[in-house]
Amino acid sequence: MKLEKKQAIENADTQGVAQENFPNLVNESQGTRDIGDSSFTPKNMPVGPTGILFSKQKNVEVINKLIQRTNRVLIKVSSVFPFDFFPNDITVDENKVNVILRQFFFSKRVHSVVLDDITDVFVETGPLFATVKFIDKNFVENEIAVGFLKKAEAFRVRRIVQGLMLATQTRD
Repeated sequence: MKLEKKQAIENADTQGVAQENFPNLVNESQGTRDIGDSSFTPKNMPVGPTGILFSKQKNVEVINKLIQRTNRVLIKVSSVFPFDFFPNDITVDENKVNVILRQFFFSKRVHSVVLDDITDVFVETGPLFATVKFIDKNFVENEIAVGFLKKAEAFRVRRIVQGLMLATQTRD
């Protein structure tokens, strides 16, 4: 841990950040101070979740990795065209469900719901097609429905979303 702290100071110095910005980090007479201490607050360098000082470039890399994780699509389904002239889409990724509702040419409404906010998922079936309904606890209308989906796709979306909901609840 001491080596990481010294490397963080050296990295800070190479980036033009003065050593005076880190008075609580290293004091030669007293040794090193724990970087996780609540009194440690560097002025110009953010501290990561593991307690290691990050440079601006490292922060950009971390943010880009988080963005890539949130954009990993698990399933994408669309409503059937002849019955719905402007097909709606449901896209499920690891953290959220995106419902894209199209009303006319070149217009759409994108509704993103975080998995923690979904309270239930319903599938209503008819002779040919199915409708998926998401119940959102924070949305005023409380229900987001997408119709004219193939039955197998609708049940698959429900199964994946309910599995992700269960995984996020057990993770917390």
